[in-house]
Amino acid sequence: MRVAAFTVRSVVIGVSVGVLVAAALGPLFGVSWGLATLTGLSAGALALASYLCLSDGKFAFLFQRQQRRIGVWMLAWVVMSTPAFLVGNFFEVRLDRDDDLVLKLLLLTTGFAAYLLGGIMATLYHLDRDDPADPRLHRVTPPPGERRDAS
Repeated sequence: MRVAAFTVRSVVIGVSVGVLVAAALGPLFGVSWGLATLTGLSAGALALASYLCLSDGKFAFLFQRQQRRIGVWMLAWVVMSTPAFLVGNFFEVRLDRDDDLVLKLLLLTTGFAAYLLGGIMATLYHLDRDDPADPRLHRVTPPPGERRDAS
């Protein structure tokens, strides 16, 4: 079964947001065009992934309550957001306020876009496999009364 997720509309939304962000960051904040383009690219990827998660029910992983994996989920959010807050500590030269803000935005949008696109790709891989998958492999613990084979 082939699953089509990326539509013309979702790609147009992602490209449009990316171009608008890149075009707005250059003149408004006065940052270099390279940094503005990279930030626009990651913002476009985040917009594309967000649109897919909001418009298609297959990608409901974003809104499911992560009760069993709350520690892993929290660790992922910390790993995605921490570099943005610590980026100023890794430069010998002090960045001006606008470059620092845009660099933080670049790191945040890249992390969250990678998180969403990774979940989308994992869902598509699961839906698009040709071999029948054992549904028990995707559960953390079997329900009461179900016996797991040792094979």
